[in-house]
Amino acid sequence: MMSLKKRRKIRRVACELAHTAASDENGLSLKSVLAATAKIRGLKGISIKVASLETGRLACARVADDIARISVTPGCATLQHTLAHELGHLVLGHKGIPGVEVDLDLSSCPPGLEALHRKMLPACFSRQEQMQSEWEAEFFASEFLTILPGAGRPRAVSELIYGLA
Repeated sequence: MMSLKKRRKIRRVACELAHTAASDENGLSLKSVLAATAKIRGLKGISIKVASLETGRLACARVADDIARISVTPGCATLQHTLAHELGHLVLGHKGIPGVEVDLDLSSCPPGLEALHRKMLPACFSRQEQMQSEWEAEFFASEFLTILPGAGRPRAVSELIYGLA
């Protein structure tokens, strides 16, 4: 569970991101949200791609060479929240798996090998740290999506939903 102090900090970050994105000269859009996230995190850019991930994973964010790459599974039913969750990992500075990019086609693997990549990657953080970062990213996503409609024009939320189309 997160402390009140931590929740307030995450809420402030969500407000900062929503209002920075809304202040873009072209208005609030998926592009302005990504640009604001990159600016806050000090990244060169953020790209989003639709990719097949292992069973049970909706999305993941990785940073390499100061560029963040967010991968989202095709047909993700919660695209808006999932994307906000991954942006939360980025803007909150969660360490994740730095500089490692693995793109396995798991569809051709025999059953039971869905988690093969986990054995190939270094253990970057403990289970407790992982759970804490997931709680923080979930809280960020909820706060950000609550603040976002008030930060800019009304269609901003639908642009965030359909920005990958």
